Amino acid sequence: MKTEIKARIERVLLPNSVFRIDVDIIDAVNIDASLLVFAQKDDTFQHVATVYDLETWDSQPTLACSYYRGRGAKVFFNRLIDATKFERITRERLAILANSHHAVLHDYPAVEIVLFTSGT
Repeated sequence: MKTEIKARIERVLLPNSVFRIDVDIIDAVNIDASLLVFAQKDDTFQHVATVYDLETWDSQPTLACSYYRGRGAKVFFNRLIDATKFERITRERLAILANSHHAVLHDYPAVEIVLFTSGT
């Protein structure tokens, strides 16, 4: 079972040299599609989820949690270099998440024989 994440990433140039990156998770296989983490207090995008985030934060905001996960984000930048860096990091983190989640699904279930000895 492969973990697959399909994201739509759009670069938008707004008036006054404001750069916007839209990230939308449009499909996910063997992983929940709510892969973007937001702060509950003001709904600001924080980062692409990690495996820990998938296990910790709900996909809906709740008063009991500081963060929640969602499927789409719009992030604004005043400098092109910041927008470009954000897009690169977002792509990298989505790839890391797909690989990490796959490892959890396939590498965690295991049987090991471990020998412990005393002395030298």
